[in-house]
Amino acid sequence: MTDDGDLSDSEVPQIAGLDVLQATSAASKQSEFVTECLHSLDRSFAENHTVDNAAIELKTLRMASNVPLGEVRAVVIPYVLRRCNGAAGASDLLARWGGLIANLTGDQEDAMVDCLLVAQDYVATEAGGDARLWLRVLKGFYETDVVSDEAVFAWYKDPRARSTAGDEGKKLWGASRPFLEAIQEDDDSDEEEEEEGDDEDDEED
Repeated sequence: MTDDGDLSDSEVPQIAGLDVLQATSAASKQSEFVTECLHSLDRSFAENHTVDNAAIELKTLRMASNVPLGEVRAVVIPYVLRRCNGAAGASDLLARWGGLIANLTGDQEDAMVDCLLVAQDYVATEAGGDARLWLRVLKGFYETDVVSDEAVFAWYKDPRARSTAGDEGKKLWGASRPFLEAIQEDDDSDEEEEEEGDDEDDEED
């Protein structure tokens, strides 16, 4: 102790369990965010909000809670997919609400890949690895701009796509191949049409 009665740095008592308290506080905040996020989604679905209004409410909640978009996607994507009631209702549900998920990517390819990984994990673990549902999810995400062509291929090539949710997740990864082939064929067809159009323009000149 110094002459003026102050404690030196080496003598300042350490608060036992401070790290644990901080971790508990962070976990509590995360739990509160998840609860509020689910309540927000419940309201949006029950009151048939527009996608834009639902997205604004989620954005406000995210900023108030200071959580990254990845944590929002981890809540929103499983919530939406649970509402599909299996493959039969997936197309209509995603046509209505897919845009809400698209709002959570910021048009970033890595965020789009994350959307697919979260959805893959959900279908593999909570939907029994239903390949029909998974293909509807892929198609719905693609048609509502949740993911781009490039993001789908980036997901397929990502090692995480083959390891997410164990064997069931890997089966979904394998079942995705026909969808990717269809996208590739569409891209090739579009390129051929553009080339033909360019040739016709050259002939007219």
